Amino acid sequence: MKKLSLILFISMAGLSFVGCSYPLEEAGLFKSGKSSLPDLGALSYADQEITFNVVKSTAMRACMECHTNGKNAMGTEAQALAISKSILDEVNSNQMPPKSSGYKSLTDCEKQILETYFADKAVGRKSVKIKELAKCAGALPPPKEDKPDITKLPVTFDNLQKYVLAPKCLSCHGHEVHDVETVLDSVEGMKEAGVLGATAEESKIWKITDSTQKRYMPPAKSGLPALTADERLFLKKWIDAGAKEQE
Repeated sequence: MKKLSLILFISMAGLSFVGCSYPLEEAGLFKSGKSSLPDLGALSYADQEITFNVVKSTAMRACMECHTNGKNAMGTEAQALAISKSILDEVNSNQMPPKSSGYKSLTDCEKQILETYFADKAVGRKSVKIKELAKCAGALPPPKEDKPDITKLPVTFDNLQKYVLAPKCLSCHGHEVHDVETVLDSVEGMKEAGVLGATAEESKIWKITDSTQKRYMPPAKSGLPALTADERLFLKKWIDAGAKEQE
């Protein structure tokens, strides 16, 4: 087990993460670094049965950033089942994911999701829904908020942050994200990162959100939807109006 821990730790430390750390050095905007995929959490899957895809999106979310291939791969159901005991041992002892890499230990709910999934698979039992687990009791999908028509909103930084940056950028580029190098939750942070120009056409933050390009943000691997045409237009108008924090 100690040997497996060492191997897993070296693998985690030595590989470049995907998702938020999508390499865009060529664009001069985001440097490669370490940060995790957006944390959708178990609550988003409360009404779903515990399938392998659900496990990958919740309890094994951090694992998927480094262990999709190689000796300790767990990217497929067969791979994960083959080393299920080792996975549970490492997770329950809080050795994985390694805190030294900026990850938090799994919650009790996430651990129970993992334990339930492996136990059900071992006996060929149909799995329950996440909200039916004792340690995930009361887990309900977050309430849906009606999104206003962004084309009719005042072009302010507050609206930009609430309706564009928060849902599509800040899970990776907020000031509280571990090892973040490009902070987008303040105008000052954007200026320090050098992503704002005199106009939108000269601004890296606007150009890099063009999903028709080969590389764009948020990257497809992050699981986040690309900015819509209206959202990009809102961003463009805000930049062209002076990129002000307050009106």
